[in-house]
Amino acid sequence: MTTMRTMMNFPPRGLLAVVLMMAGASMTLGHDTDERVDLSPCHLSGTTAGCSTRWCMNLVCEHDQYCCDQSWDRLCVESATVMCSSCGSTTAPCLQSHDGRGCGEQDCCELVCTIDPRCCLESWDSLCAAEAKVLCNEQCPEDFTGNGIIDEHDLAWGGIVLGLPGSRHDIDGNGIRNSLDLQMIYDRFGSCDDFSGGT
Repeated sequence: MTTMRTMMNFPPRGLLAVVLMMAGASMTLGHDTDERVDLSPCHLSGTTAGCSTRWCMNLVCEHDQYCCDQSWDRLCVESATVMCSSCGSTTAPCLQSHDGRGCGEQDCCELVCTIDPRCCLESWDSLCAAEAKVLCNEQCPEDFTGNGIIDEHDLAWGGIVLGLPGSRHDIDGNGIRNSLDLQMIYDRFGSCDDFSGGT
């Protein structure tokens, strides 16, 4: 008897869902773009489970575990083609919503689509843009809420976001995400226009 695999079983959307999913004990995704030379490319089917581009493999396997447990078959390749090709293939901004899939900044797009695949499968809607503002904001990295003001809400979000796997937020620039980053958020309370953003 053949069992049909269900494709694209997405988790609920929203920033709280994103934070809970990424902070949860079962979270195995990491934003790791390392190539795995022992596996076949993600756009080719293979006899082994998984594929060579880790972030794409994680994205596909989050929704079809067969691809990482059994083999990287035709369905896995089809999923990878759709899910992993939207990033960087457009010039659309990541921090603004638009009708297309993905956004122009490869790293940010990969990070957002890893936690919210709809952004690379359907459209880069206002929720995708909001997620990008939280996860990818380099102009004013202390502004986790994306409203242009650094305040107590950003301090609270900062405590959560700084601990997320794949977070690029290192506010003080010392290469370590820790309480010094939270102190910098507190020290910069005010408008993003008052600061050059990040150090």
